[in-house]
Amino acid sequence: SIPDKIVQAHYIEIVANRFKVPAQVVAEEIDLVGKEAEEKKVVTFLQKEEKTRQQLLEERLLTIAFQTNPEVLLTKKVGHFFVTPLPKRIYEVFEEYMKDKKEFSVSDFAHFLPQELVHGYAEMTLKDLADIIEDDERLVREFDVCITELEILSLRRQLEALSAKIREFEEKGEKAKLEDTQKKFSELSLKLSKFKLKGNGGIILQEAQ
Repeated sequence: SIPDKIVQAHYIEIVANRFKVPAQVVAEEIDLVGKEAEEKKVVTFLQKEEKTRQQLLEERLLTIAFQTNPEVLLTKKVGHFFVTPLPKRIYEVFEEYMKDKKEFSVSDFAHFLPQELVHGYAEMTLKDLADIIEDDERLVREFDVCITELEILSLRRQLEALSAKIREFEEKGEKAKLEDTQKKFSELSLKLSKFKLKGNGGIILQEAQ
């Protein structure tokens, strides 16, 4: 989809280096995909509307992991953070892939993915994170901040759901359920306030990153 041949050649080199294959092979594959795209449209998870912060954070987390240490996605148990379609599906397929693999392979996983997820995955693995990856301290901080912000968003969703339940139980006069739900609401509210007090600082995320 890149019309400028010079810019296209630049990214062909990046892809070739990433997958450790000759640039000519990548160029030929691009030509083939281009011809197939003219014949049929492939349904993807790509969204034309602006991405939410939730999705940007999920993609950022996957991007950092896939370019550094994908196994951390399993050891940190971050699966519950993924709620938007593309990141969630890629993570689910990643979990399935790692069940039979001793180590992660960028190119092998690309072939393992369903066709409709390949483009989104490629965007994640090809984003330029050199400035972060080369700085171990910043890399750890960036990953931790992603997790913290996703945790905050998760807690807010849970509080919204509990708030709706509280209104429901108040209207129905179900005192026991109301008290139990209010207790859970208070506990989550306290947990959320503690996360905010950490002061990790937010990540500036843009869809174009």
